[in-house]
Amino acid sequence: MKGFVDPSTVPTEMVRVLNPDGTLVEDHGYELDLKEEDLREIYRLMMLTRRVDQESTNLQRQGELGVYTPSLGQEGAQIGAAYALEPQDWVFPSYRELGFAIMRGIDPGHILHLFRGTWHGGLYDYREHRIAPYSVPIATQALHAVGFATGAKIDKANIVTVACFGDGATSEGDFHEACNYAGVWKAPVVLFCQNNQYAISVPLSKQTAAPTIAVKALGYGFPGARVDGNDVLASYVVMREAVRRARRTASRMTT
Repeated sequence: MKGFVDPSTVPTEMVRVLNPDGTLVEDHGYELDLKEEDLREIYRLMMLTRRVDQESTNLQRQGELGVYTPSLGQEGAQIGAAYALEPQDWVFPSYRELGFAIMRGIDPGHILHLFRGTWHGGLYDYREHRIAPYSVPIATQALHAVGFATGAKIDKANIVTVACFGDGATSEGDFHEACNYAGVWKAPVVLFCQNNQYAISVPLSKQTAAPTIAVKALGYGFPGARVDGNDVLASYVVMREAVRRARRTASRMTT
């Protein structure tokens, strides 16, 4: 059939900079601009995120929190991606973005008020930390991120937004509306999906027939990348390139 593209031909390679044993992948193709102090800070932030996450899970099991959504195993993806952002950039989180919150300097105790049911807003200054409130509704934050990014472009502000969500959110209409709007209007936004393969209760195989979630980007007119979320350096370099591209795209459209 003319114009038909076989999904099996779409590139689905996973970006890796580190091997499982911690050594660098040969010829990974990315510039590593991190100094030793950066690597130490990234490691410290990952360890801090893991420790806070473990303690928060303990508190939930002790009845001190009404609910808690752990970010276990997502420290590398979150800290690596967050480390690639500029101070003026904004993050629009879901309810698992503890690493982003810690990276942005938010007191973890303020986040836990949400899960204890005592957060009535205003526990931290959103503008100071450049991170929006946790979003419990699935995928709505993607629309918020795209809208904020569009406003920033209109104002000619040097801002890129990042929308964080899981694989389950890609089954929601809000996600597709956000992608379509971002692609059409060239909004300076990065859509950051952390795929743990199972959403809340449904495996990925029951959510999409696409070979990967990353290839969905092609249908909206912007590139997608599949990254090893356990590789903090891969998460960093791919987010760095995505943020740079979003910033360049917005700049070209407003000058």
